[in-house]
Amino acid sequence: MLAQLLPFNLYFLPLTEIAIIFSYFVAYLRQPKTKRFIYYLIITVMISPRISLGRLANSRSVDLRYEDILLLIGIVVILFNCLKGKKIRFPKGLLIPYMAYISWSVVASMIAIKLGTTDVVRSFFYLAKEIEYVCFFLLIINWLPGERSDTKVMHRALMTGVGLSIGFMIFQAVMGIKGLTAGAYGPGLIGESSPNPSGTMLSFCTFYLFSLYYQTRDKKYLKWSLWSSLAVLITVSKLNICALLLTFILFTPKKWMVTGRISKQMTKLLIVFIVLFGVGIVSAIFILDLTHIQGRLLSLHSYRHSIYLRVLLIWGPAIELVKQSVQTMFLGFGKGFKPVTFLAGTVSFDNIYLRQIIEGGIIGISLFVIYYSGIVLRLRSWGRKGGVEVKSYSMALLLFIGFLMINGIFADSFMVVRGMEPFYILLAMTYLAVVTEKKERLKKELDEPAVHH
Repeated sequence: MLAQLLPFNLYFLPLTEIAIIFSYFVAYLRQPKTKRFIYYLIITVMISPRISLGRLANSRSVDLRYEDILLLIGIVVILFNCLKGKKIRFPKGLLIPYMAYISWSVVASMIAIKLGTTDVVRSFFYLAKEIEYVCFFLLIINWLPGERSDTKVMHRALMTGVGLSIGFMIFQAVMGIKGLTAGAYGPGLIGESSPNPSGTMLSFCTFYLFSLYYQTRDKKYLKWSLWSSLAVLITVSKLNICALLLTFILFTPKKWMVTGRISKQMTKLLIVFIVLFGVGIVSAIFILDLTHIQGRLLSLHSYRHSIYLRVLLIWGPAIELVKQSVQTMFLGFGKGFKPVTFLAGTVSFDNIYLRQIIEGGIIGISLFVIYYSGIVLRLRSWGRKGGVEVKSYSMALLLFIGFLMINGIFADSFMVVRGMEPFYILLAMTYLAVVTEKKERLKKELDEPAVHH
């Protein structure tokens, strides 16, 4: 294979940097000056590799991504504008639940640090990660004015990132490349040794494209969503593949979705999608150089082994810790806590719900549920009242939340950078689309009396 003849590991990182620079150049030529920065930010989020700065205690890796630098620059600009008197936007109903959740996480961590159950540095980085996600959202909605062109620019940036990501995954599959970092056992996005981050982001892309197709009936989005789902398969992530299929089967037909009750067309579309996805699995196993996925995806022993490792070696010791006292049950052990009983090298609870209970106690997980429930309710409200654009984005976000809920049974899904950064970017797009539609409706109402007169 070509992959065995050429040192691809030496070339892919520079190629990614070239892709980012090229995207910046395209943005400079095509995007309005006020929107270029956000275009840069989104492109970087979609294709930026992570650069390891070292490890903390208990094997926690500290990574730097290009978007972290851009985010810091953007937040400084927003804060400077705030000092000059500019108000900061934040959707009603989300600020208080988010502040309650983060505030409790800080309090629980401070108590845990004082009791010596967690490390200051680890707690800081875990808290910073969750705060960073919302900073993406705040930066975008406060940087852009809320015009029709805002979401168009963001959509172009997302589609560029989607195209580059899918193309890179398929290229690796064709070349028989199993990963670009030590420990990788399947193709992934640049710099990702674990299949879960890559699979999560590509699943997000699939939901985004599928929702655009369902609302607009533009067949190009359906084709792109199928390519994206194939890219999920190429990651060899059992969890993401199963969660993707279950999300479409369980959540899409439900009445609480933005699109309303299921129709015959939707039923046919789901059947076609699942059949084509199955064809993709067969093609990947027997045509592409990915025979190693047969043992992972089609072996019952592989699934049993994964569950065994989590239940006995991670979840069991973690649950025993919660039972130690009423105090730990309600207060938790603080952000970034890792039981000493975990296997060496294990840095994840592999269950987002268990992680929330361990880190923040019953209070922490309750605030976590309230916050994301608030987002779901807000998306439903926006989707019912909004136009095609708002409905598309809301549907994609609701599907992705459903995906994260399923994925979270066996992964720390709501903490995956590759998934949560695009999530908050699309949430910002939805909010801006809602703001734009409100402005247009208001302008129309103001213009109508003049027309009749």
